[in-house]
Amino acid sequence: MAPDLRYRLLDTTFDEEHRAHLIVDLGRQLKCMRSRTYKPLSWDERYAVYIGRAGLLPLARLVNEGLPRMDSAALTALVDRWRPETHTFHLPCGELTDVAMILGLPIDGLAMIGMVQPQGWRDMVEAALGLRPPEVEEDVKDRKTTGVSSAWLAEHFSNLEDAEAPDWLVERYARAWLWHLIGGFPTGVGTPYLGWCSPLWQICDGCRRSGQSSGLGGCLYLLQVWMWERLPVARPDRIPVE
Repeated sequence: MAPDLRYRLLDTTFDEEHRAHLIVDLGRQLKCMRSRTYKPLSWDERYAVYIGRAGLLPLARLVNEGLPRMDSAALTALVDRWRPETHTFHLPCGELTDVAMILGLPIDGLAMIGMVQPQGWRDMVEAALGLRPPEVEEDVKDRKTTGVSSAWLAEHFSNLEDAEAPDWLVERYARAWLWHLIGGFPTGVGTPYLGWCSPLWQICDGCRRSGQSSGLGGCLYLLQVWMWERLPVARPDRIPVE
């Protein structure tokens, strides 16, 4: 006779390793996942005009004001209720919505999509930022085949110290700042080429992590604010605006 599972398996591809199945049906004691956080590059107000052209100035302002401390326990409990095959939470409050409102993202106009062309990516980086990433040595495997890392951006574009920098140099630093934001803030892993498709992928992957030192990536700020809006558990007190 098949076991009476309280956590019904909807899709064995996902559910055999799903945290909820391991906890409820198999009695596993799983630890909270560590929240991966994002730290932006140093902000310079001269970047604002260029970030504004991309329509991402509201998001940049939000990030620079300082992100709240992530509640790893509450976020882990939320991810335990994620349905990866439908990209929804198994909760009465419904789906993950209000993304544009929470992050201040523009939603009008055409979507920006395209194919990633890994060939010659160093040439494209040099054309955009004026600095060429180093070539790999012979007989050494290239670990970065499609783009630069956030560590490389932070090393070379962390702070524009020249107060009299020309506009073309300010624009390059603004591009690097935005590149670092897009690569690190939505993913939590500092991989610029993953872009904004990564948050859902990170949650889908996170709901099947059961290691003792597992981490939770993705846009945790979005997830936590949405959780505070919908669930009366673990959210801070609201301060009335005078």
